[in-house]
Amino acid sequence: MDRRSHSPPGDRPRDAADRLARTLAGGPELELDAWALGPAALELVLAEVAAGRERVVECGSGASTVLIARLLRERGRGFVRALEHDPAWAARTRRALAGEDLGAHAEVIEAPLRADPLAPPGTDAPCEQMFVSEPDGTRGCSRRPR
Repeated sequence: MDRRSHSPPGDRPRDAADRLARTLAGGPELELDAWALGPAALELVLAEVAAGRERVVECGSGASTVLIARLLRERGRGFVRALEHDPAWAARTRRALAGEDLGAHAEVIEAPLRADPLAPPGTDAPCEQMFVSEPDGTRGCSRRPR
């Protein structure tokens, strides 16, 4: 996938890296542990938000949630909802958001992982890949009218 196709018009990879650096500097230092998105993925996500996305749903929470909320606050509008299965991690992310007064732009929702009662027997193996398909870009939370 050509990453530049997902950047705002006129946005170059250096611009995305600069935006990431500014967003990281926009609050207290964040812990980017082994589970956090890497810099390239963060640049891509922030470029999408910077392109005008206002309603974001994130599977998982942490530094990326805080960074998205910082960018939305900087813009003055938008909201990210992060679905988090780990109650302790959800609490940690909520504390980070509260510490930066980002509650107007972010929420962490506890969403425990459970076996699907409709799944055929023997299919309880962990998911190896998940993606959200929106082929024409006309449906979904990023495009749906209020």
